[in-house]
Amino acid sequence: MIFGAAGDWGPDPSATANSACANGVELFLGLGDYSYESGTDDKVWFAKLACLQDKFYGALGNHDDADSAIYSNLFWSTAGRHFTNWNYYSVVELPVSPPRTFIWLIALNTDAPDLDFLEHILAGDSAIAKWKIVFFHKPLYTSPGGHAPDEMGIRDKAVPLFDKYHVDLVLQGHNHNYQRSYPLNYGKGGDEPSIVDSGKGTIYVVAGTGGESHYPSTSQAPYIKRQFSDAFGFLKLSISENMLLGEFIANGQTTSRDIFGIQKV
Repeated sequence: MIFGAAGDWGPDPSATANSACANGVELFLGLGDYSYESGTDDKVWFAKLACLQDKFYGALGNHDDADSAIYSNLFWSTAGRHFTNWNYYSVVELPVSPPRTFIWLIALNTDAPDLDFLEHILAGDSAIAKWKIVFFHKPLYTSPGGHAPDEMGIRDKAVPLFDKYHVDLVLQGHNHNYQRSYPLNYGKGGDEPSIVDSGKGTIYVVAGTGGESHYPSTSQAPYIKRQFSDAFGFLKLSISENMLLGEFIANGQTTSRDIFGIQKV
């Protein structure tokens, strides 16, 4: 199954949306902040996102309002995905071809985080999943420049839950650039996570690359393996029974700017 992910789209999402569709994305994870422009013509905005409109799960960003025309029309019109609460929800997806690899997706609103919900899902329903992906807007781990890590002060509870319940991948936006961490666990806490062997930790990706102006990083955090702030595009995730392959695809490019894998037996 092929997923895409990006946040921080700005007023014209067409380039990133069209690139995702051209790369065979079957489902897209929005990482918040879909439009920054007050009075945006939602009909024009939707037309530019047309190829993804039936393929979208979204997390709320700090520029989003669950009752706004853009947000509600985009997600409430998505066939079969009529959630009653956009602040947090979880869903299960599985590839159409055997074997039946469950992929559990958990969305949070980091401006109104419900960590009891997160723990409830991770401790219960998602136990059947081969792959677990959590996605939200404000990053827990990020290099300096733009927004600081953990603006909402939830890392000390959330990251131990990711460790305990073996979350494979955390997808984040808010900083308008691309960053990928080493596999991490909580370590000493705060800004000092431990880098661990692949398959024994969680990879954190910032993909605030949907189209809004870039935030350059002023330095590189020691737990971040790859970063750049000169490209718009999306994270492509190809997931099979035993392998998750991640690639950053820049708009208008045919080669990957970054590539990583997570393998399971």
